[in-house]
Formats: sequence, structure tokens, C-alpha cells
Amino acid sequence: MPSAGALVALVVLVTAGAALADEPAFKPARLVSRFEPQKPAAGGARSAPPERPTVQPAEQEEVYPTLDAWSDYFTPIRPEAGKKQKATIYITNSGDQCGDKGESNYKLPELAPLQTKAIKASWKVSETPGEAAVLVFIDSACTAFNSSAYFGQRFFYTMVVEAGTKYAYLEVATTFRSLADEDGGFTPTHPVPNGMYTANIPIVNLGTAPSEEGVKMGVYANYWQIPDNVSTDCTYPGEYSADIPKLAPGKTKVVAVEGIKAPKTNDGEAGIDVFLDVTCKLSPTPVGMWVKTTPKQPKINGTMTVKVKITNVGDAEGPVGRVVVFTTPLDYLDGLNYAIEYRCNPALPEWVPGSTYSFNTTDIVIKAGKSKTVKITDVPVPDTAGWWGLMVVPDADCVNAAQKDMWGAPLPLNVFEAVAP
Repeated sequence: MPSAGALVALVVLVTAGAALADEPAFKPARLVSRFEPQKPAAGGARSAPPERPTVQPAEQEEVYPTLDAWSDYFTPIRPEAGKKQKATIYITNSGDQCGDKGESNYKLPELAPLQTKAIKASWKVSETPGEAAVLVFIDSACTAFNSSAYFGQRFFYTMVVEAGTKYAYLEVATTFRSLADEDGGFTPTHPVPNGMYTANIPIVNLGTAPSEEGVKMGVYANYWQIPDNVSTDCTYPGEYSADIPKLAPGKTKVVAVEGIKAPKTNDGEAGIDVFLDVTCKLSPTPVGMWVKTTPKQPKINGTMTVKVKITNVGDAEGPVGRVVVFTTPLDYLDGLNYAIEYRCNPALPEWVPGSTYSFNTTDIVIKAGKSKTVKITDVPVPDTAGWWGLMVVPDADCVNAAQKDMWGAPLPLNVFEAVAP
């Protein structure tokens, strides 16, 4: 595995257009590894996807990308016009044109195999409020890999707000899969059946103003206890609850939720669902983190239930319509929203293995600015044990007119482990 020295370029581009209709405009963003980018074309339209190279240059045949990247949250979540946004980007040596530079550029030192370096990056956003795209180019000089221009770029959308806008936005600082499996978020780390444990949950303020005292956090250890409208109703305290202390912008504190009862059996992980600001002191609806598959480890050749939270960020109510669920091997999940053919009546490309499941929700209508959790039952489980990815496409028939012109919109996704009976 070669060592790698590379430039990290970040470019901020302001794009025009309304907020995406199937994901909150202010959803926190992090970098993900090898996310296929699309630069806006003239007039704010999306350009065509780049051609995937079919032949490697002779001097680098059988050479693949060796740099992986991830980050913490990009903060503040809604940057003020003309001010800066920042993140810590971690790059690990795991293994349109080279030489482009961004508005912020960083030089990586040489990385030994499996070595990781953290870069504290920041960039100035547009002076004009509105939707913006932040493009990150890893190995922009293509010194570690000759096709980094294709594999090394990724981007996310952010919403630039007017200068002087102050707000608090609380979020769980890490995912619960990471919390439970890697970061030691549970005490004890592996609770015994029917025993008690404490969940140590790190909370970060992604806003630009301190949060208030008395913000409540609700925790559910049994997913069947979660009310269907918990993400839109401000009256559910949770099975367990805790107070979140006042948090300054950009700061993180660990909140301990004690006395959580573990499952009666030890045939799966002790998982929890967390909702922040359940009494809605900071925002109109609680912020939730969801486990989307039931059971968490479905049996191969069986069926499972998928729960997905769908938010209407448009300015008029609209039906959820037919929902399509794609199940694919993990290697094909990243960037799948750009590969899906036919936004209206979507289908997997021929080169993507997997299955497609359709579910009608003709009676579900979501008002502007509101969310609903849709339960999709009887989703087929693959016939091979292991980790799989799933992606959900709401309004697959484009009943809502705004969906017809969308390409590559961010779509809900998750992973699950299929197990043998």
C-alpha cells in the first residue's frame, strides 16, 4: 500500500432553486467516502454524470483509490451570508481535471499505511442567502491516484442565511451504531439481558447562538413504544428522558441517560432511539435519529419492515404516493441516488445488483413544513447473509410536480445485517 501526499481543495458554489422535496433543507452534513459529485452547470442546472473510465492508464493499471475521508458535522449548520463554515476532515491512507484548486486548500503530509490525519478546514460562504453546495476534492493534484478527479470529489448542500441570523440547533454528535459499537457510549459497554445500563450521549450545538436551559431529550429503548407522530408532536417525553445543559455554539457535552432496561434476550444489539428538544423549545419539531429496519437483523429470505421519515420542505401539501425501496450490496449504496434511472418510476441500473420493492401510500398527505413516518411492511430480505444497503424513493410516480425535475436528490438510506435462520 503506497503512502500518500495530497492536496485537499474545498470549493463553495452557490446554486439556485427551491429546497429538495424529500429531505430537510437544514439536515446536518458530514463527508462520506467516495461520493460521486455533480457540478452545477450554467444557470444552476445539474450537469450530466461523468463517464466512468473503462480503461486505466498503463502506468497505473489495477491501481485503486487509497484515500478515504470522513468528517464531523459542518458547522454552523446554516452559515450566515459572507461568514465561514468549518469542519474537521479525517483522511486515511487505505490502500474534471487534476490540479484544480479551491477557495481553501490544504496540504497533506505523507501518510503511512492505515495512518489517519485530521485537517481543520474552514471556508467562506456566499454573500447571498440561499442554497449553496460545498465541493471537497481529495488529492486534487492526483498524486496518490490518477483518477482522483473522479473518485476523490464529493459535495453537500447547505443553506446560507442572512447575516445576523442567530439560532441554536442541537444534534447527536455521533451515530448510535458508532456509539454502541465503537465509542463506548453504553455503560456497561455490553449490557446483560434484563439488566440496566446508561447511555452516554454526546450532544453538539450546530447553531450560532447558545441553546436554552431546560431543553429535553427523549430516549426509547423499545422501538414499538415510539409514537408514529413523535417527530411532529411536542408532547412525548420518551420512555426515558434527560435535561440537556446550556450549550454554546460549536460545543459538545455528554448527557447521561440512566436506568435504561436492556432487552430480555441477548440475540441482538441494545439499541436506542433519541429525540432532542422533545418539548420544542428550539424548533417546531423534535430532531430524531431513527433505526429504520425491523427486526434489526432480519432473517434471510424473510421479510422486514422499513420505517422512513419523510419531510415536506415545499410550500404546499402533497401526497407521499408510491414508495420504492431498493436493496443492494453495500458497495453499490454510496452514490446510488445519482445512478437510479427514471426519477418518475425509478429503477436500478443494469449494472447494480439488488432488488426493488414497491409500496403504495396513497392516503398519506404531508402538509408544508411537516414530517410523517411511513411504515413499509413486507420488504423482502436478500437470500444471502451479511450487510446490505437500502435506499427509499418517496413519490416514485412524481405525483408532486416538483419531483419531476429532480435528479440526484439526497434520498433516505440505511444499512442492515441479514442473518441465517
